[in-house]
Parts: sequence; structure tokens; C-alpha cells
Amino acid sequence: MNTTISESLKIDADGITGQTVRRSLHFFWLVDVSLSMKEQRIQAVNYAIKNVLPEIRQVEDGERVNILMRAITFGEKANWCVGPAPKPVRDFQWSDLVATGSSTSTAQAIELLCEELALEKIGRRNVPPVAILLSDGYCTDPESRYDNAIAALDKLPWGTKAVRISIGVGPDRDYNKAQLDRFISPYLRQEAGLETLPAPDVGRLVQHIRVVSTLAASASAASKSDLNDPRAMPVQIDVDALKVPEPGAGPLGGLDPNEVF
Repeated sequence: MNTTISESLKIDADGITGQTVRRSLHFFWLVDVSLSMKEQRIQAVNYAIKNVLPEIRQVEDGERVNILMRAITFGEKANWCVGPAPKPVRDFQWSDLVATGSSTSTAQAIELLCEELALEKIGRRNVPPVAILLSDGYCTDPESRYDNAIAALDKLPWGTKAVRISIGVGPDRDYNKAQLDRFISPYLRQEAGLETLPAPDVGRLVQHIRVVSTLAASASAASKSDLNDPRAMPVQIDVDALKVPEPGAGPLGGLDPNEVF
């Protein structure tokens, strides 16, 4: 008689048979497509995400998790660029974004994220989700709406456990750092001292996207964090490893890495 120990792993007279169940890592991009992100800023985002996807697929193989990816854009309003149904990272294709939004609906984007972090959609036994927010401006939704969106995100079990990181595009005077800091996971912000990562030039924006996405995916995939175990520690990330040096020489898909936004 077989004894089922998971959906696909069984014990019989010959020992353990079947495939090991792989947990899922839900990965979200939240990208500002307001008009101020036009030209080099959005070009750098498009270049970076396209080129980091093979590295994220390697994380999936190395850590034996299923990475499911989605993308939200926000300008005049927030929309699913890919989603809300998740796409396996091996099938995920990035289509170049164009920045034409007349405003920056950051709160609406966070609201969409909250809807998909619900327990009934993520499940209880997966690894913590990853959410990366990129913006170069100030949220134009009412301040109360932004406050409520962040509060709702922080109340969700997976919202609390998620690896949430923000990248500020352009000079720091262009974006609301205090707002973007609040998007960062509370445990990373309060305990590890993580702040919004500055990307004042093409090179650092591309490097931040590459380093943050791969490091966050790797750390979450290797995490033992589990909603069924309240004692499980949040994802452990080396915050210093998220910092990138000055951009080096050489074109990035036709972009000058030293070009200041």
C-alpha cells in the first residue's frame, strides 16, 4: 500500500517515488510609465528586464522553485501589463513599454498588487513573493489613498513576508523618496535599514534592476519562511549586496551607461 506524503511524492516498497513538489515564487514588477519616464529611463527599464530574465530562470533551476511572473504599469491609471494571471518565468516575455501617462497612480498599482497577494491566490506553503517598484515621481493619487494602499499591503500575511524593494529613477529631487521607502518590506526597512535604491543614471538603473531582481529571487527561493510557521524568519538579504558601483564604460543596448537622467 502506498502512503502519500505530498501531491506527487509517494513511499512504496521500492522507497520514495514520484516528483518532489516545488513551491512557487510569485514575482511582480511595478513600473512607472508616466511621461517623465519617457526616452532613456523607460528604455533602460526595458533593456534591463529583458536581459535579466535568463538569470532569473537560472534561479528557478538552481533553487528548485517555480517562478511565476507578472507586471503592473502605472501612469494615468494602473494596469496589468502581464497578468493578473501569473506567467511561468520560462514563458514570460517582456514587451517594450512606452511612457505616456499624464500622472503617476502609484497607489492604484499597490492596490492591484494587494489583490493578488491574497491567501486564496498565493496559498500558504509557497515561498515569499517578490515585488520590485520603479518610479521617478510623486504619487498623484490622493495621499490618503496611498496611505491606505500601504496599510493594506502591510496587513496581508504575504504582504508582510514579501520581499518588497523600490528603485528611485533620476535625481532624488525628482521622486518622493519617503513614499517609495514605505513600499519596502517593513523588516527590511526597519531592521536592515534598506532605503529606496537611487538610480540617477542609465548604468545604475540597469544594474539595480539586475542585482535586485536576481538577489531577491534567490533569497526568497532559499528561504524557509512559511505562513504555517509563525516562528519562521523573514527572507534574509544582504542589503550591502544590493548597492551597485558607478556605471562602467560600454554601451547597454545602445544606451550610454554614464548618461545622467
